[in-house]
Amino acid sequence: MNVGGTTVKMSRTLFAPAVRYSLLSVGQMTEEKNWIFVFDKSECRIYDAQSRELIGRTPKRGRLYKLGGTA
Repeated sequence: MNVGGTTVKMSRTLFAPAVRYSLLSVGQMTEEKNWIFVFDKSECRIYDAQSRELIGRTPKRGRLYKLGGTA
């Protein structure tokens, strides 16, 4: 997964070849990466919980917030 131009490795993931998109567990990311997610009507912003530094942002498309990356 790509967040703010940085590739992020995720553990304990499942591969579902029939699913068109990869899904992200926000709960898993807040626990494993210690990130804060802020959602509003136009975008999602991701912050480092310790430094409060902005890690990345992604626009809302329809009802989804799409992050860069590969399946």
